Amino acid sequence: MPNPQSFQERQSALGARLSEYRGRQFYWLGLSVLLAGPLLAFLAVKVLTEAVGGCIGFLGIMCIPLGLMLLAYSSSNHSIRVCIHQHGFVYKKGRVLRDVRWSDIAGVQAQVIRNYLNFIYLGNNYKCHLILKNRTTFTLDDRIHGIQAISDVIAREVERQGTGAGII
Repeated sequence: MPNPQSFQERQSALGARLSEYRGRQFYWLGLSVLLAGPLLAFLAVKVLTEAVGGCIGFLGIMCIPLGLMLLAYSSSNHSIRVCIHQHGFVYKKGRVLRDVRWSDIAGVQAQVIRNYLNFIYLGNNYKCHLILKNRTTFTLDDRIHGIQAISDVIAREVERQGTGAGII
């Protein structure tokens, strides 16, 4: 079978679409923090006393690069999509397309990394490593909203088809 090139052709080759997941986006948060920076700096200069105003002004100045970083992170994840189909899934990031059939997957390895800072729990990072039958690996991470659900669906389909080991 020829390797289709467009996103729509790759999707139709894998059967009916079951679900779609997109990259995490924090545009609203980045814009809010970015706009709060100058507002806090203005408030510090005009209204507050010298000691408190210095702290608020510093916080306002620090909000600007934080807001810019959140906007940059959101724009880098804007083009990520994972479409789950009957016979596999299609991963798209920018112009990079990768379609993976359930029959090509040898195993699924879910990895949860707990993040701590001085015994303070900060959250989890989640990764889904796919081991393909041609000895290559493919990793999906938590830049995709719903990565745990994607990992569960892939493991369930691999086990159902009997083509691999499921979750390792």
